[in-house]
Amino acid sequence: MEENYDIYVKALIMELAYHANSQCDARVSSIFFGGGTPSVLSSTNINNIIRATSEGYRLNNNIEITIESNPETLTLDKLKSYKSAGINRLSVGVQSFDDMALKYLGRNHTSKEARQAIHLARLADFPQLSADFMFGLPDQTIGQWQKELNRISALDLDHVSAYELTLEPGTPMWKGGNKIQKANTMAMFDLTESKLTKSGYNHYEISNYCKPQLHCSHNLGYWNYKNYIGIGASAHGFMNGKRYSNVKKIESYINRVMKSGKAIYKTETITNKKERIERLMLGLRLKNGIPLANIELTPKINDLINVNLLAISGKKLKATRKGWRILDSLLENI
Repeated sequence: MEENYDIYVKALIMELAYHANSQCDARVSSIFFGGGTPSVLSSTNINNIIRATSEGYRLNNNIEITIESNPETLTLDKLKSYKSAGINRLSVGVQSFDDMALKYLGRNHTSKEARQAIHLARLADFPQLSADFMFGLPDQTIGQWQKELNRISALDLDHVSAYELTLEPGTPMWKGGNKIQKANTMAMFDLTESKLTKSGYNHYEISNYCKPQLHCSHNLGYWNYKNYIGIGASAHGFMNGKRYSNVKKIESYINRVMKSGKAIYKTETITNKKERIERLMLGLRLKNGIPLANIELTPKINDLINVNLLAISGKKLKATRKGWRILDSLLENI
């Protein structure tokens, strides 16, 4: 199995080199190991990828390097080796401390393993520790989520992501006929903000909270419409107004990279109109909003301003407190 990972990592490094040749002046402010379960990789593989990045690109001195992980894949030795390799931010996919909820979500770990993973990360002394959680599960009560929030606050994490569960048509959860009560999820959103802000967190993005100055720099890059290079099977990248997608199957990805250094199967040039729309949809997720210079104030936007769902503050357009609570439907109207 480890040999298979080695071959895949070799392809990743080759693709890194390919993009480095075309983006030789790019300065890298963050590296994010995500998608699937990157924590199955050895520290040697992680170290090789980071070294290849530093050799091909100019890295910021204070670069943020994150790895996403599932609790059941973590050991103290692995965490220490990741830190030694250069990882300075760990994001743990806890999702819930309720075993029934974890089972519903199809997770492989237990609540005990989730708590143990957080404990091990503390022992490894990671500079930044983040964890993901989900609320709005079918039949989940406000009281149950309050209990979860109490546990989350007690952990004193550097960063917390709290996502509302979305049921996508065609998925097993959707086919199961499970219903989510929107009124409950809105109450849970309010409860999350109240509890975490009182615990010292800054609610800087609709689903994300951080202790002072400990936001996720990498994700802020997405929301602020910055360039990013995507490496690996199924990866997406965005550079200078063009978006690309890599092939999805790992075997096809490896074969393509070995032949040409890249695995791109689709590209898209973003029109000015589409860029304005995308900037708006991403920027309104941020509490600070989006610069007016990056968008067009359309009649629909002005209508939303008139009903107090959006507001102009200084030189930025922001969602109001009322608008943030219903952001998805608000964006659909725009």
